[in-house]
Parts: sequence; structure tokens; C-alpha cells
Amino acid sequence: MCDAMAFSPGDKIEYFKASSPEECGRLLTQPPSNGLAAVNYEDSIPWFQIAVSTAFYNPHEVMHIVALSSGIPYRNSLFSEGLAVAFGGTTFQTAEYAHNYSKNILNKVTYIPVRKLLTMNINDFLRSNYITYQESGSFNRYLIDTYGIDKIKNFVADLDINGDLDPQSRKAFGVPLDILERQWHESLGKIKSLETDGTIPDGANSVFSMTDPANDDKGDGDYRYPSDEKYIRGCFDLTKFEVLNAGDRAYFKIGLQEVIEPVSITPDGSRYIPAIAIAIN
Repeated sequence: MCDAMAFSPGDKIEYFKASSPEECGRLLTQPPSNGLAAVNYEDSIPWFQIAVSTAFYNPHEVMHIVALSSGIPYRNSLFSEGLAVAFGGTTFQTAEYAHNYSKNILNKVTYIPVRKLLTMNINDFLRSNYITYQESGSFNRYLIDTYGIDKIKNFVADLDINGDLDPQSRKAFGVPLDILERQWHESLGKIKSLETDGTIPDGANSVFSMTDPANDDKGDGDYRYPSDEKYIRGCFDLTKFEVLNAGDRAYFKIGLQEVIEPVSITPDGSRYIPAIAIAIN
């Protein structure tokens, strides 16, 4: 990563583990968040190198500081978030997942063209972060591996999203934007898809298994589940959890009373879905 980003570690990056999204936000005077980095939005020099997260280590937030220190200003979401995903994944997803996800949606209506990603405002970008982060991470990793960090720096430095993007792309990468996007798609076609079909090998050994009664998803007094009616009854109700191992891999089987598609519960159209995070030490 350091070689690819032309980054030479210098001053120590301070990292703080927050006990909750609310505390995470308060530490940097921001709204609640699973992870934040102290960045300067005006230029490419961090005002101080601090990352805060609800995880013990959040490489995505650390990558924000690395990208700034490498000379990539925090001016465009496609690059500011994309570079962090390219090497650091997201709070709950690996960098490799970004490639796999992007490959799987290339021909679907949910796919967002690179031209649109470049010109989206930050609010629209964040509202669609279940797509924008993955695409941006995969696209940036392709640019890094194919063209190198210096050409990305030149492109971002001269970027004018209100101007014609093709001459800007030609100047930095030698090809218009549509061709650059096509090259990225071709590279995705060559990668091996991750094994995400849920198949557990025959002979895997169960090392832990538990069941949980249905209809007990009411919280414990310290928290409560969202009461919006779009979250159907049982979609937060864990009914089974099992850990299996086969060779050098661990597998998890999880049961929920009900499984739902992402739903919009806020006026801005953001979509949410119950998720399960498994912390592995």
C-alpha cells in the first residue's frame, strides 16, 4: 500500500476506539458514525492525524489520512472515499468485496456510471453508499494498479466537474472517460469472483451452535429496535448462530426470523437493512 500510494510513514497516526457511534462522532465534533478521520477539506495536508472508530482497527479511516498525506485532496467523493475503500474496505466490508460487488452489478440498473460518480454531490454519494463506495473503491484500485498514483493526483488536481470530462481524462490517463470505464469493466471480468454463495463444505466441523427463541427482539432496556412499520416484525430477531470450521476457513450460519430487502425510512431516500457484524479477533 505504501509503495502504491507513494506514502512514506512519518508522524504517528493517533487511533482511538470509541464505545459507540455517538461517542465516535463527539470525539471529532461530528454526528454519530462508525468511523471518522480528522481531515482538512481545503488542501492535502491533514491538520492532525487522528482516526476514530467503533472498531479496534478501521483501515478505511486510516486510509483517508494516508491519501491526504500522499497528495490527494479531499475534494471529490469518487476519489476521497474510493481510495479509502480501495485499500481499506469499509467498516464491515473488505477491499476485495468492492471488486466482487462491482463485477456483479455491471449490467444491472443499480450500476452508477463513472461519469455520474464523478459529478455526484457529497450528500447524494453518501445516500447511495451501498453502491457508490464499492464502485469507487474498485475503480480507484484499477487506476492505481494500471496508471499509478501520480496520474490520479494530476487528474484530481485539475478536475473540473462542470467542464468536459473527456479532455481531462485524456490529459491524465491518455483515454476519454468512457474508454477508461470500459477498461475497468474488462479488468473486472478477469478477476475471480469471491465465494459468496453460502456453500459450506461437506465435512465442516461445528465448533459452536446456539438457538434463540423467536419473538424476543425487544431490546434489553439499553437499546430498542427501530419502530418504523417498514421494518417487518422479526427482521431483527436472531434465531440461530453456528460456527463451523473446515481446514483454514471458518464459516458462520445465521438464522433470522424474517429477511427483508433494503427499505427507505427517511425523507432523503436513504435505504437501510438489518445487518449482522461478526467481530473476529
